[in-house]
Amino acid sequence: LNLWYKLFEEPTNPYVYKPEGWQWLEQTIQWARDAGVGLNLTMQAPPGGFQGPGSNTGFWTTQSHQDRLKALWVAIASRYRNEPAIVAYDILNEPNPATDAAWRTYAAAVAKAIRAVDPNHLLIVEQSFAPDAGPFLIPDSNVLYEFHVYDPWTYASQLSPKYGNG
Repeated sequence: LNLWYKLFEEPTNPYVYKPEGWQWLEQTIQWARDAGVGLNLTMQAPPGGFQGPGSNTGFWTTQSHQDRLKALWVAIASRYRNEPAIVAYDILNEPNPATDAAWRTYAAAVAKAIRAVDPNHLLIVEQSFAPDAGPFLIPDSNVLYEFHVYDPWTYASQLSPKYGNG
């Protein structure tokens, strides 16, 4: 389930979570329960906006963006620590820091903050798109490591109408 931080808070009102964001998530969780589906909550667009390969919106150069995302995950994990319809928390989709060390440090810090309130749910830590990216482990035993591989791009996007092959 793709998440956008603005569902929960406005850039001009950090750390104040909107009731309509929680209502939307509650309804989605209920639909998942009713359908017998497990949800992987994936942060697609953190404070500062979407970032990924070929895109960087300032998340990695603005400490307050990083702090706000960590706090939002703690709020989500606190609220849903015992929710069986939620299978996992994917900390950040396609992290794109300047160095892999920045992501490693941040992923471990967010995992530790989540674990302080929720020891139950699987955490998903994706590979970064930093130039020096490589495999790594964080100090947690309930983690799934995810890798997005798009090479060669013409193969990965072969059915995309944008590239004329779909």
